[in-house]
Amino acid sequence: MQQRMITESLGRYRYPFSTGGGTIVSSLGSELRTVRNRWAHHDTFDELEAFRTADSVVTLLKHFGDREGKAAAEKIRDGAFRALVPASGVLSAPPE
Repeated sequence: MQQRMITESLGRYRYPFSTGGGTIVSSLGSELRTVRNRWAHHDTFDELEAFRTADSVVTLLKHFGDREGKAAAEKIRDGAFRALVPASGVLSAPPE
């Protein structure tokens, strides 16, 4: 229900969580809603998708000023990043 609150218009209140006329909250909420639905249907996620999702959570919590939640989400995001780097081959030597 919380995802619906930040992604759907609330009647005459429209999108009260998207302050300043921006759409960052509804955009990130929509992305996280999609991830939640994929997870509920047992889709698999690679390291990049896990990192991007965690980073979106960090950005959303920062927007709402949730320092404690943001700190916890940053730990998850950083763990996803540590898994992403070796999986992506970024640090591999270039082909000769």
